[in-house]
Amino acid sequence: MTDYITTFYGLSSAKCDWCKRVYNPHPDYCEPIPVKRITLSKNLSIYLCFSCFETETEKSKLNDNNLLNRIKEKSKTLKLVNLND
Repeated sequence: MTDYITTFYGLSSAKCDWCKRVYNPHPDYCEPIPVKRITLSKNLSIYLCFSCFETETEKSKLNDNNLLNRIKEKSKTLKLVNLND
């Protein structure tokens, strides 16, 4: 992956923009979920938990352009139906 994806651990405001998960589901960890920030444009970033990120990566067949396009389209769709903050 390239410069537009950053991983955050222990971010107190961490929340997945797709599944809305905020707590780490692993039973051994009592902390916010680790998230990946995908920068779509200068003013727009999407935060995904590792599970949602892996799903999007698999569906895009590990191609960076396909991944960005999938995430942009899904973000637009969620915003259109008012499911994304």
